[in-house]
Amino acid sequence: MMWCRIKRFIVTDSLSYLIDNRCRCSGQRGMNSEYSSNVTSSIQRKTAGIIIIGDEILKGVTSDVNSNFFCKELYGRGILLKKISIVSDNVDDIACEVKQFSESYDLVFSSGGVGPTHDDRTYTGLAIAFNDELTTRQEMMVLIEYFMRSMNKIIPDGGLQRMCTVPKSAQLLWGKQTVFPLVQMRNVYAFPGIPEFCIEAFKEYENSIFSSYAAKPFYSCVLHIKSTELQFSDIIMEMAKKYSSKKVSIGSYPVRNNQ
Repeated sequence: MMWCRIKRFIVTDSLSYLIDNRCRCSGQRGMNSEYSSNVTSSIQRKTAGIIIIGDEILKGVTSDVNSNFFCKELYGRGILLKKISIVSDNVDDIACEVKQFSESYDLVFSSGGVGPTHDDRTYTGLAIAFNDELTTRQEMMVLIEYFMRSMNKIIPDGGLQRMCTVPKSAQLLWGKQTVFPLVQMRNVYAFPGIPEFCIEAFKEYENSIFSSYAAKPFYSCVLHIKSTELQFSDIIMEMAKKYSSKKVSIGSYPVRNNQ
């Protein structure tokens, strides 16, 4: 994809000219259009998928904000997000989605289902997806128990063990700021569902996750148009066809009563 960032435009009669002009621009100073198009077309972008896990999301009890956070972070790194899925706490549903996403995309981010209660089944789903078995990681238990005791809080052994029972071949990513490690199973990263913890974990482990992925930012051009989509739909379709082979993505996103 090739995008370039420009300032605000109010477009009336010259929409096709502006789109045509901006699609040809390099997006970088000092780079001619032909060279830029060739470089951008040759970029092999990494792909990603997001799996949001939890009955509370499907029931409308809790709003999903984690996927929006992931979207912004991935887009900023030039990673092409292909799909977002919301699944229930059913372990077979989790396993099926994880397996499909892992085989389809370079990176997979799951959110939810990693706590101590009976309906936290993400680790079990990961084990099933990759034909692995579950094991209790003692290093996790020791650290979490120590942390809870330091706060004068005691958690039952059953809940602690459930939190620390992960696929046997999973890798634990340890951070400096967070107590709980991030569980990685191949190309799948299992994040907590509580937004504050999810964001905190992402910031803590982003360097580990993206260490081998050099950032290749998207370049975007934003045109603000004071008219309805019906008035310019033919023009924008023509431009989309014209630049489809150049990996230029053109979209229209209306805002009601936008001035």
